[in-house]
Amino acid sequence: MSRAFVNDDALDASQDEAPQLRIPIPPGSRNYVTPEGAATLVDELSFLETVELPRIKADIERAGRGGGQT
Repeated sequence: MSRAFVNDDALDASQDEAPQLRIPIPPGSRNYVTPEGAATLVDELSFLETVELPRIKADIERAGRGGGQT
């Protein structure tokens, strides 16, 4: 994003930065994810961990017991 026409004095630094994500970004690289994008990723991860993962584990257990349907 170009910063050519941005009044830096009017910006609050905390509003300009995306939430800290624990993903491997090479040192010296900038993280270009927006705050909204970061929130979407956090929500998706939470859904996957709390809804999808337990469902998949249950499916695997059921298949291991011979109760799976193909």
